[in-house]
Amino acid sequence: MNNKCLWLISGYNTMTKEEKEKYDKKALCKFMSYLMFAIAACQGFIAFGGYLRKSWIWILASTIMIIICIGAVIYCNRGSRFLK
Repeated sequence: MNNKCLWLISGYNTMTKEEKEKYDKKALCKFMSYLMFAIAACQGFIAFGGYLRKSWIWILASTIMIIICIGAVIYCNRGSRFLK
């Protein structure tokens, strides 16, 4: 993992250079990549549910995506997980 997309993470790209040095870039990138893959999978199921015209698939995938996003915010902000 070469950490090329750190500038896409909101908040990280606005930090000063001194603040950026405090964070474990590899752990932050790894967490964000897993989060993005989970959200993309939910989006795929939402599209699949729309294609099949099955509202229960769309509702389930949307609910799971919301739970994943809320869980990610709680996980990131609890403790100092990504600090060196």
